[in-house]
Amino acid sequence: DLDYPNKSSLVLNALIAALSDETVAVQKSCLDLMYSHFKLASDIFDYEEKVVLVQAVLHLLIKKDQQIQRRAYTWLFGPADMENKYVITEKNQ
Repeated sequence: DLDYPNKSSLVLNALIAALSDETVAVQKSCLDLMYSHFKLASDIFDYEEKVVLVQAVLHLLIKKDQQIQRRAYTWLFGPADMENKYVITEKNQ
């Protein structure tokens, strides 16, 4: 923390800059990086920083690019349950 006292805000600003880049490849790579290293449920960012990051990701959904949408949804909600392991019971209805 001595070298970079505002490390989380530096990382947040870098992620937002990459998400708002005009190049689709940069946006995809940023979402991949966020999924692998900056999970939404992690404690890397505080609540306000997560809100700003989620807003930047939601702004990408307007573009109608399916690959970006898939990556954004995966970061927001986790991977898809392709095996349908979720069982509906009376307890979780």
